[in-house]
Amino acid sequence: MTERNPAQNKFEGGLYWGEDGKLRLEGCSLRELAEKFGTPLYVISEAQLRSNARRFTQVFSERWKEGTFKLLPAIKANYSLALRAILTEEGCGCDVFSEGELWAALRSGVEPAYISLNGNGKLGRSDALLREAIGKGVKITIDHKDEYPLIESIAKGLGKKALIRFRLRPNFRELSSPTDFTPELIPTELAAYAYKSGIPTEDLIPLGKKALASDAVEVTGAHVHLGRHKRSVEFWKSLVRGSVELLAQLKREWNGWEPGEIDFGGGFPIRRDPMGRSIDRTEVLSTGLLSALCWAASKIGDGSLRFKVMNFALGLERKYMTDKIVGDPRADLGPSLEDYADAVLNTLREEMKKRGFTPEGKQIQIEPGRGLYGDAGIHLTRVNFIKRQTDPLAWTWVNVDTTDSFFPDSVLEHSVFRYMLPDYPPGRGETHDTMIADVVGRSCNMDRILADVSVPKAIQPGDLLVLLDTGAYQDASSSNFNALGRPATVLVNGAQAEVIKKGETIEEVFRREVVPERFEH
Repeated sequence: MTERNPAQNKFEGGLYWGEDGKLRLEGCSLRELAEKFGTPLYVISEAQLRSNARRFTQVFSERWKEGTFKLLPAIKANYSLALRAILTEEGCGCDVFSEGELWAALRSGVEPAYISLNGNGKLGRSDALLREAIGKGVKITIDHKDEYPLIESIAKGLGKKALIRFRLRPNFRELSSPTDFTPELIPTELAAYAYKSGIPTEDLIPLGKKALASDAVEVTGAHVHLGRHKRSVEFWKSLVRGSVELLAQLKREWNGWEPGEIDFGGGFPIRRDPMGRSIDRTEVLSTGLLSALCWAASKIGDGSLRFKVMNFALGLERKYMTDKIVGDPRADLGPSLEDYADAVLNTLREEMKKRGFTPEGKQIQIEPGRGLYGDAGIHLTRVNFIKRQTDPLAWTWVNVDTTDSFFPDSVLEHSVFRYMLPDYPPGRGETHDTMIADVVGRSCNMDRILADVSVPKAIQPGDLLVLLDTGAYQDASSSNFNALGRPATVLVNGAQAEVIKKGETIEEVFRREVVPERFEH
């Protein structure tokens, strides 16, 4: 294998091969992190997180000279308090969805006026969440018309003016291509309509008139969020066009009202976007054909012919359909942040001028989760053992000490995270014979973390595997399936590394349990 130049040893997200042949994040060797803190392990790069926050602010600010820009990262993507403290130091606001997320934002020193309280969890139990938000000066993004009378009543009772804005449900007639969220061919427009969030326009028009006439509230602007449906920049252009079309309707209905701020939410993919990579919409045809052939073969002789059919099909799949991109951190990179900013802001500028809006003085806000935290994090796991089978079907499993319960987007969003093998550095003058294997976790479900990937034949117990781009949503939505304690999170800062979230013990996994005395023996 030929020697790589220094630039080829560096990757998006801050990983690089050191001159000593060790895979590093900032100044820390991944092997040394695994030995010190154990595996499985979430690892976050402080430098990358700060860089991402600064880059979002710089890229969008430079492209929106008409007004100002504010970054409000979605804390739901990763609610580690240390990471939120970093973003507070970087001057970021915060998107929150619940009592716990609001507590975390306030605890981390976020300026209340730049906390956006979103979601449909403000009604139905008590008014404590709204009372806390109004009392602290947090901005409330209204999701349902019934929130408004409660907000107005609380504001009057507290002698405060509530900061509010409306979450819109525009029409997106241009979004006819399938969403990336599901294997089914569902148009993105239909998926957007099915999403619960936002005020139906028939409710919004009379609600806005009432709010704009009230002395108890200040209407600051509008909010639109569709999430990560497509990585194409055309998706964002369509989102903006649909949003401005609805804003123009509101301007007509509300006597010339224009929003002081427009928040386009999140959903910005990272460049190594893992979402939807396991979706193969042709699979229903190929697997249907295979099932039919296997059924026919099972009727011939003793039925063993079906194994020859399956082995032949598996051989073809492993030879021609193996996802080679998932093992290459540089392949198939998506649009850049600059591309997304250009799509959003250029389209917004054009549409506003076309529909009689004044762009000057408007503040643009976004609430990235995956786009901000995603490539700042990796997941370290260690090989426990290798299992091989030759009969009746040829298969190899590389069993690791993590589980897809610790990065659930592999199931929920059909994500396939890129991987690297820290114990097999490139450019050392040797080549590694490879084999096709499944990388599987230690829970009792399918737990097929990486399907049919190329790994060195020399791979052995104790070797490390790193899954890239796991900084967003994976720790936040991980579970204790099989009563497994969730892993620790380590923050890397240069050559230093420290635990910012402790791994769970068995006792902590069961800490919510209450066993009645009659069962205690």
